[in-house]
Amino acid sequence: MLERELQAAALLLENDLTGTLELLRGYRREEHLERAIDAFAQAEAYEDDPIKTEMVQIPRTQDAYGIAEAFA
Repeated sequence: MLERELQAAALLLENDLTGTLELLRGYRREEHLERAIDAFAQAEAYEDDPIKTEMVQIPRTQDAYGIAEAFA
């Protein structure tokens, strides 16, 4: 059963790699570089940052022993 699963995974991987090779063969730097730079600049300036961080205020619970106050 493991051998069959590995063969299926290998076929999927081979298909993915074949598609990637076709894309690389069709890539022409002089045709795509300016467009890629423009797209990158546009995304940096106007798109939402997917890893934007925010401060989170954790609600304090009652500190029965005053430990939080000692470190505040």
